[in-house]
Amino acid sequence: MRPLSLESTIIRHSMFTTLSIRDFAVIDQLELEFSPGLTVFTGETGAGKSILFDALQLALGERATSAAVRSGCDRAEVTAEFHLENNPAIQQWLVEQDLDDGQTLLLRRVVTSQGRSRAYVNGTLVPVQTMKELGQKLVEIHGQHEHQTLTRSREQMRLLDVYAGLQDDLAALQQQFEAWKSANAELEALRAQAALSPAELDLIRYQVEELQAAAVSAEQLQELHDEHRRLAHSGDLIQATDQAATILDQGDASACDQIARAAGEISSQVKLEPALAEPLELMESALIQAREAAAALARVRAGMDTDPQRLEALDQQLSELHQLARKHRVEAEDLAQKLESLRERLTRAEQADSVERDLSDAVARHEKDYRSLAAKISKKRQRAATRLAEDVTRRIRQLGMERGEFLVRIEHDPNHPPRVIGLDEVLFLVSANPGSPPAPVARVASGGELSRIALGLKVSLSEAEKPPSMIFDEVDAGVGGATAQTVGERLREVAQGSQVFCITHLPQVAACGHQHFQVSKEQDEQSTRTRVQQLPEMSRVEELARMLGGRKVTDQSLAHAREMLEAYH
Repeated sequence: MRPLSLESTIIRHSMFTTLSIRDFAVIDQLELEFSPGLTVFTGETGAGKSILFDALQLALGERATSAAVRSGCDRAEVTAEFHLENNPAIQQWLVEQDLDDGQTLLLRRVVTSQGRSRAYVNGTLVPVQTMKELGQKLVEIHGQHEHQTLTRSREQMRLLDVYAGLQDDLAALQQQFEAWKSANAELEALRAQAALSPAELDLIRYQVEELQAAAVSAEQLQELHDEHRRLAHSGDLIQATDQAATILDQGDASACDQIARAAGEISSQVKLEPALAEPLELMESALIQAREAAAALARVRAGMDTDPQRLEALDQQLSELHQLARKHRVEAEDLAQKLESLRERLTRAEQADSVERDLSDAVARHEKDYRSLAAKISKKRQRAATRLAEDVTRRIRQLGMERGEFLVRIEHDPNHPPRVIGLDEVLFLVSANPGSPPAPVARVASGGELSRIALGLKVSLSEAEKPPSMIFDEVDAGVGGATAQTVGERLREVAQGSQVFCITHLPQVAACGHQHFQVSKEQDEQSTRTRVQQLPEMSRVEELARMLGGRKVTDQSLAHAREMLEAYH
């Protein structure tokens, strides 16, 4: 049965569209454009196929050294472009980081010959760790020299949960966990705040009574200070007010009398000189204002009093307030706020027993609901683990691990403190050979085996999860014949609606690609260069024939190669 055509598929995640490389290792200048589906890279051993992926990893935030720079060059530069139309999660992440630039994402990494590097996301200089975090969301790499996400316990649990379809259950579990966490934090805070001895409670009650009797608001304190200043300077105020009143409107030499005389002199002459009307009007206005000022001074003076007894009382009150403020280590204007704080603390302490019982009941209720749901999730994980182990075992045996066995171990701890992922630990185990006890994949799987396990998992999860762009290096190591064909078909299957890149030495795998690049090496007396070209259909036939027959390409190998391609295209 012919595999599905790519024409009707839709990339449901970010698509890797372009890789540009300049002066990286043995590559002087290179630009590749990629399409959806399975892209294969072939070429002689040592041609530099893996260098392409090394360059890509540089653009994804991996560690850079001066060894990356082509000999004789000042710097190496790698740019990777992605199309994000169908990846709202990445777009949202970029918006949150203030790195959004529409539906195109450009990652650029520059490394100098001195080993310094710079990372850019959509033209913005970013920390390399930011680029690495983003890169892990975009491309999943499976190769011998990579720290595989597949070996991480959390990733293993995530894959199992996706396979089991637990997204809704886990969302509900997270809500229960957050409710428990919030109630528990509130309970612990209450216990810390309310843990007061009887003596401490008595002290707070005394302080509240003391402040209630003496404390004033900031506004009231300012009024007391203003009154105190007036009384303290009452003698000066009375003297100044009396003198001003005398100058304005008392006696023949008062200001009012002088202005009146001046106005009288001018008023008799204004008919002779009309220009005198304006100054006359101003003098008459000044006379009115001077008399009003004198009347206002009289009213103020009537309310003035030296009142030494009131001044003494204010001295005493302000002194007590400032002394009380020093005692409580606050400013005098903050005494009212200190009183309110002590009242609240006293109320919490006096009501602590009742509130603590309510919160304890809430914590217990939320924890019970959480553990009940976590137990149900654990049972679903157990059932899914059995199915996933059987499914992946069958697939890795098809992929050349003929006696291999894949197992999923789940350890459930019902007494473990609540956590957002539940009460389970998930561990992927593999036995590559009969008689070998299963061991964690991180310890026993070689690069090629780990790639095939990852491929088996991806095929098993393909209906539940479409991964980002994936790279498989050495996935076909140690296989051939029908197994190699199965590897290619599984890679092509995963690539439906996604992107898969694969370095391969096997024509059976290369024939399954939707896109085929040939990697070759050019040498002269001065330098070595890696060249990469996309192969049209006829050239693909010749490349497959070379892979089938070695250096000598025959009519038979060409016919076989053409037949292999026609099976998938």
